[in-house]
Amino acid sequence: EHVVIAQQVRPEYVQRLRETLSELKFGGLSYKHITRRYYPAGPLAANALGYCRIPDDPLSPALPAKGIELLYASVTAGQSVAIRQPFDAWGRRIMRRDMGERPRALPGKDLVLTIDMGTQEIVEEELNRCCELRDPVGANVTVIGVQTGEILAVSCRPNFDPNDLKP
Repeated sequence: EHVVIAQQVRPEYVQRLRETLSELKFGGLSYKHITRRYYPAGPLAANALGYCRIPDDPLSPALPAKGIELLYASVTAGQSVAIRQPFDAWGRRIMRRDMGERPRALPGKDLVLTIDMGTQEIVEEELNRCCELRDPVGANVTVIGVQTGEILAVSCRPNFDPNDLKP
């Protein structure tokens, strides 16, 4: 049986803890690296970008993915590779010379958006100001470049922070 002591610990703290416990010859602690998606702009354009829930991550909320994350998930996800490994009766790997080179996972593709962060910040601020004054049920703003048709900013209320989702 194990007990979780801490979650979402920064890698430099984990490394320092490992070194300290090693010096003290203290055993019995294990570390599990969990990958999570991080959104550096937080709530900026969150409704358009959406969010991505990684199924194997117990810290992820049990919510479906939304927005561009969902729409282009098959493009950005990449492909994992299954490796067949023989085991003996005691569960130990059987190493064979004919296994060849280990196959590698294929990375996903990048997706480039036309959102201009400066314009997006102004839209977010003005939409917040409008919502404070008028208290609407909802509100939407889209800024489109007239010459190019590019989406420069898109925002709506209510909004959320994809880094702080609650189940």
